[in-house]
Amino acid sequence: MAHEHFYVKRSERESLVQPELIYTGLLEDAPNWFNIQHSHDFCEILYVAGGAGEAILEGKKFRLAPGDLVVVNPGTLHEERSDAKAPLRLIFLAIRDFAVPGLPAGCLSQEKYRVLSCGEYRYKMDIYLRELLQETSSQIEFYQEISQGLVSALLVLVMRLIRINPEDEAALSQECQKIKEYLDQNFTSPITLDSLSETVYISKHYLSHLFKEQTGVSPIKYLTSKRMEKACELLSETELPVSEVSKAVGYENPLYFSQVFKRIYGISPVKYRMGRA
Repeated sequence: MAHEHFYVKRSERESLVQPELIYTGLLEDAPNWFNIQHSHDFCEILYVAGGAGEAILEGKKFRLAPGDLVVVNPGTLHEERSDAKAPLRLIFLAIRDFAVPGLPAGCLSQEKYRVLSCGEYRYKMDIYLRELLQETSSQIEFYQEISQGLVSALLVLVMRLIRINPEDEAALSQECQKIKEYLDQNFTSPITLDSLSETVYISKHYLSHLFKEQTGVSPIKYLTSKRMEKACELLSETELPVSEVSKAVGYENPLYFSQVFKRIYGISPVKYRMGRA
């Protein structure tokens, strides 16, 4: 067995002012559930752990699917409802009295709200939120301290997701939009950096630099994220064999697909499916 050390550099970012956790909650097995339009004086985070539904944020409708994350900043009008045929499984929490450098106090984005897909971070988000629910519901000694650590980790993960999911795609350069659109539409096809470069007529070195500079991730990492997001959906919502899931998301070799999946999520596709049952 290899013996390795991973040294952590001191962050040069301004410190995040730690939030106060107000509550956590879980919605499940409620096919006819809905709430009326309302707002809060705190920030609310909603995570779709399963099922389907919709959110209406400042009058705009969003269809919700497993792995989606909704960030509702203070004062934002919102309402949600569950799909009767595929009831929402929603984990949610509320926080206040925190500050992210460069953002209004108590907000996680400049916009009033964000709707994000967790992509390759879906499994990590699941773990953090399940642990947070367990701690806050059990209220065993030291649960406040553990909950605080989990909330802090969640906030940083949400900020990472916001960074790699720019709200205004018009803010991306025309070249970067072209790359992203191609990957979004063709992520199940065989794609390499060389083939992508030939398709969009941009040198692969400039392509990699441009895409990472504007989105925060490399083109290949973005491609993998799209594939893993779809794989999680198929493993959760269908009974397709892992070999078929592998092909459906662009991997001809099921063994390699399983290796990539385990590297990202820490478990095999089979165990992931068992955990979602």
